[in-house]
Amino acid sequence: MRDADLDLWERHLADLGRRVARTTAPLAPAEGAALRPASQGAGDASWALDEACEAEVEGWFASRALEGPLSLLTEHHGWRHRGPDGGGGWRELDGFDHGGPRVVCDPVDGTRHLLLRHRAAWCLIALAHAGPDQPRQSEVVLAHAEELPARAGAPARRLGARRGGGAWLSEGATREPLRVDADDRLDHGFFSFFAFHPAQRPAVAQLADRVTARWAREEGCSREHCWQDDYISSGGLLLNAALGSQRVVVDARALLPDSTLLHGGTCHPYDLAAPVLILDEAGGSVRGMSGAPFDQPLDAVHAAGFLAFTNRATAARALPALLEELTNWKREFEQNP
Repeated sequence: MRDADLDLWERHLADLGRRVARTTAPLAPAEGAALRPASQGAGDASWALDEACEAEVEGWFASRALEGPLSLLTEHHGWRHRGPDGGGGWRELDGFDHGGPRVVCDPVDGTRHLLLRHRAAWCLIALAHAGPDQPRQSEVVLAHAEELPARAGAPARRLGARRGGGAWLSEGATREPLRVDADDRLDHGFFSFFAFHPAQRPAVAQLADRVTARWAREEGCSREHCWQDDYISSGGLLLNAALGSQRVVVDARALLPDSTLLHGGTCHPYDLAAPVLILDEAGGSVRGMSGAPFDQPLDAVHAAGFLAFTNRATAARALPALLEELTNWKREFEQNP
């Protein structure tokens, strides 16, 4: 895809983000039945709020398919493929082998917070070049993240990135380069070991205790200043790492025994497609559970675990103890299922 094409698609992704933001802006806090999931999608439970945003994405998908072929993954539907029908409309396509881009969209990452107008959520969109199958994370070349504020009329941030071209932040009419700081501290910031389901929290808390104890002994960190942020938005946590408040994010739920891998109990690769590129291009680092760069195929089905660091210097300090304790933690589950 040429730079001019990437420029065009950057505008298309931004348009989709704005459309979703307009859908969520006027909504009041959910009550009664609206607090309960309305359906089960390919990747997670869907609330009425999610379904309204998916409908907006559907309209965007149809309009783009009039102009050329593309594949789209959303949280509710998984992968779908469309293109022009030759008669002024669009038609469904059989698969990825159509020569158009592959787009991943999580319309609302952080639904539970936004339902109650408790905290902002994010619309996360990523694009990979044409290819014969679902893309891997390493194939993502464009990313756009649109903040969905908790209060109507509140200012919203937009973050984005182009592979090899850096990351950016917009908090109004202007767009500025986004670059992480160089501080490698292991305290006085958020060092979040995430667990969503109550059944997962004791094991994940044990991991956090062991890792931060190692950091205290070996790196001199003050454990009481390794703060926890239980933001139910994998993308939001990674974006906050790009913004500097999250110093380390550990999502190791994918290593837990099958008995605790409840539906909705882990994140999925599509949650990470946009924020991983943004954090990486801003100078941060996202690794898989082995410590290698995160590079799963992007789907709405498989569990995804990750280790995210606000910058590479922090990763270099934090990883040795973190990887060793992850190995020990996983081995204990395997030996005592």
